[in-house]
Amino acid sequence: MEVRFQRIIEQLERKKDTHPHLAHLWQSYIKIKKQRFLQHCITCENIMERMTNEPDIDPNTILTIFSLLTHCTIDLNRLF
Repeated sequence: MEVRFQRIIEQLERKKDTHPHLAHLWQSYIKIKKQRFLQHCITCENIMERMTNEPDIDPNTILTIFSLLTHCTIDLNRLF
Protein backbone atom coordinates (compact mmCIF):
# COMPACT_ATOMS: atom_id res chain seq x y z
CA MET A 1 0.00 0.00 0.00
CA GLU A 2 2.80 2.40 0.86
CA VAL A 3 4.49 1.88 -2.51
CA ARG A 4 1.25 2.62 -4.34
CA PHE A 5 0.64 5.71 -2.21
CA GLN A 6 4.14 7.08 -2.92
CA ARG A 7 3.79 6.36 -6.64
CA ILE A 8 0.54 8.31 -6.79
CA ILE A 9 2.02 11.24 -4.86
CA GLU A 10 4.98 11.31 -7.26
CA GLN A 11 2.68 11.18 -10.30
CA LEU A 12 0.59 14.03 -8.92
CA GLU A 13 3.77 16.01 -8.27
CA ARG A 14 4.65 15.69 -11.96
CA LYS A 15 1.18 16.92 -12.95
CA LYS A 16 1.53 20.15 -10.94
CA ASP A 17 2.92 22.04 -13.94
CA THR A 18 -0.10 21.36 -16.13
CA HIS A 19 -2.83 20.84 -13.51
CA PRO A 20 -1.73 22.55 -10.29
CA HIS A 21 -5.18 22.80 -8.72
CA LEU A 22 -6.24 19.21 -9.34
CA ALA A 23 -2.85 17.84 -8.36
CA HIS A 24 -2.83 19.80 -5.11
CA LEU A 25 -6.42 18.84 -4.33
CA TRP A 26 -5.77 15.12 -4.82
CA GLN A 27 -2.47 15.19 -2.94
CA SER A 28 -4.14 16.85 0.03
CA TYR A 29 -7.13 14.53 -0.11
CA ILE A 30 -5.20 11.27 -0.15
CA LYS A 31 -2.75 12.47 2.51
CA ILE A 32 -5.67 13.28 4.82
CA LYS A 33 -7.31 9.93 4.07
CA LYS A 34 -4.04 8.10 4.76
CA GLN A 35 -3.61 9.88 8.09
CA ARG A 36 -7.18 9.05 9.11
CA PHE A 37 -6.68 5.43 8.08
CA LEU A 38 -3.57 5.22 10.26
CA GLN A 39 -5.50 6.73 13.17
CA HIS A 40 -8.24 4.12 12.68
CA CYS A 41 -5.58 1.38 12.68
CA ILE A 42 -4.31 2.62 16.05
CA THR A 43 -7.86 2.66 17.40
CA CYS A 44 -8.44 -0.86 16.11
CA GLU A 45 -5.22 -2.09 17.71
CA ASN A 46 -6.24 -0.53 21.03
CA ILE A 47 -9.65 -2.17 20.87
CA MET A 48 -8.13 -5.54 19.95
CA GLU A 49 -5.94 -5.32 23.05
CA ARG A 50 -9.02 -4.76 25.16
CA MET A 51 -10.80 -7.72 23.55
CA THR A 52 -8.54 -10.13 25.42
CA ASN A 53 -10.07 -9.08 28.75
CA GLU A 54 -13.56 -8.02 27.80
CA PRO A 55 -16.57 -10.04 26.64
CA ASP A 56 -18.01 -9.55 23.19
CA ILE A 57 -20.72 -6.91 22.84
CA ASP A 58 -24.26 -7.46 21.70
CA PRO A 59 -24.99 -6.79 17.98
CA ASN A 60 -27.63 -4.23 18.96
CA THR A 61 -25.02 -2.35 20.95
CA ILE A 62 -22.72 -2.38 17.93
CA LEU A 63 -25.56 -1.00 15.80
CA THR A 64 -26.24 1.73 18.34
CA ILE A 65 -22.59 2.74 18.51
CA PHE A 66 -22.36 2.76 14.72
CA SER A 67 -25.47 4.93 14.48
CA LEU A 68 -24.06 7.38 16.99
CA LEU A 69 -20.74 7.50 15.19
CA THR A 70 -22.37 8.31 11.88
CA HIS A 71 -24.13 11.31 13.45
CA CYS A 72 -21.55 12.49 15.95
CA THR A 73 -17.81 12.89 16.17
CA ILE A 74 -16.73 10.52 18.91
CA ASP A 75 -13.23 9.35 19.76
CA LEU A 76 -13.48 5.54 19.83
CA ASN A 77 -10.59 5.34 22.29
CA ARG A 78 -12.71 7.16 24.83
CA LEU A 79 -15.68 4.85 24.38
CA PHE A 80 -14.01 1.65 25.50
